[in-house]
Amino acid sequence: MRIASVQAPRCGISSATGYAASLARELETIDPDLVVLPEKWVTDRLDQDSADLWAILEIFMDLSSSSGCSVVPGSFSIIRDGKLYNSSPFIRNGRVQGFQDKISPYRNERSIYEPGRDISVFDAGSIKIAIAVCYDLDFPYYTKVSVARGARMLVNPSLIVNEFHEMWHIYVRGRSLENRIPIVSVNSLSDPFGGGSMITWMDYTDSGVLLKSTECNTAPVTVAEVDERRVDGPLMARFNEDPGEYGISSAR
Repeated sequence: MRIASVQAPRCGISSATGYAASLARELETIDPDLVVLPEKWVTDRLDQDSADLWAILEIFMDLSSSSGCSVVPGSFSIIRDGKLYNSSPFIRNGRVQGFQDKISPYRNERSIYEPGRDISVFDAGSIKIAIAVCYDLDFPYYTKVSVARGARMLVNPSLIVNEFHEMWHIYVRGRSLENRIPIVSVNSLSDPFGGGSMITWMDYTDSGVLLKSTECNTAPVTVAEVDERRVDGPLMARFNEDPGEYGISSAR
């Protein structure tokens, strides 16, 4: 599976459509199976039915239709039913198949955004994926619920400032290794975020698994190959080993 991590710069809606169109032309030459952009790379708040939002989404829908790829075009500040959500669309077969709302708003987001209520799993063709928007990745149960619902890859549109990159990478590697699940975590290149996106996967040996990763540093687009056919066995073995709950006796 060819994955394209796109560290899109942050921009307003007035320039976002032009950027998306130029990006789509570049991605056509790469021929990816999955494309992922960062959290809130478009800085405006957009109504879910607005022409501005759908002008961007239609570019990625056309890319999906022509190339056969799945696209997670980052997350957007989306107004729905009078409430503001940090929401990530999933595009497959030239259509928006659904939206994943961020469940755990970060700090001041709590007073601005309505939290999501559920975790969805999307069919990306050769693998099923769940979308953890930025801070959602920090919580172990998010990944475990995603796996239980059939996800075999986690996509993480993010917006992480430079000084927190080291801790962010620990979270990505930790969630990936503890669950034996590939993760695509994508940040914006714009200041003060500075890119540093990461794609992780497992290398399988006779003795166990080794965590592998591609760090994107400051490259606008990075491509990594992940063998999704080898994910299910080790992932489910780890899932079944975890009892999910523990009791600690106080008896002496």
